[in-house]
Amino acid sequence: MNCATGTGYLVPCVDDLRVILTQILAANESTLGNFKINKKLQISLMEPTIEYIMKCIFSGLSQRRVNEVLSELGLMKNQQNFGTVSCVSIVLHHLLKELPIEVISSNVVHILHLIEFNKDNSFDQHLNYRLLGFRLYESKCPVDIVNAVLDKVMQISISLFIYTIGALAYFLLLFTLVVASMVSGDV
Repeated sequence: MNCATGTGYLVPCVDDLRVILTQILAANESTLGNFKINKKLQISLMEPTIEYIMKCIFSGLSQRRVNEVLSELGLMKNQQNFGTVSCVSIVLHHLLKELPIEVISSNVVHILHLIEFNKDNSFDQHLNYRLLGFRLYESKCPVDIVNAVLDKVMQISISLFIYTIGALAYFLLLFTLVVASMVSGDV
């Protein structure tokens, strides 16, 4: 399939993949062996498809069309703001990879809410925070946006620290990148 064919069939594919992933994640133990490993395997087998579809959807789209696609995906309440709609972590990760940096920097607080309220285990949540930090570093955001993001990430990292030390490590990486860009005068 050529990415230049448009998004007509791809957005419904993402919705279908979300439904399938939600069903996989919600499934209970089976009698067929190690179910947790089977879940991870099923998700990892779907990941290249999700990544490719996201690349195809967002390849060369105008800002207006990006907003339309996000609305079709159910991630925007209106043309300016992401909703607090639940999204499967692995889909969100590949969405963040492909979104234009302007969309990310102008909707960063809402993206943080999407990541924060995403409680599935299809993808490690701290990796979405990490990716968001890297994407923000690309954009050279204004200091007030950086401060708002740091405040939110600190709140979340402290609560996540109870569950994993990895989240704090990625927060420190994000903080280091932001401070380094502020010191170098890029922000």
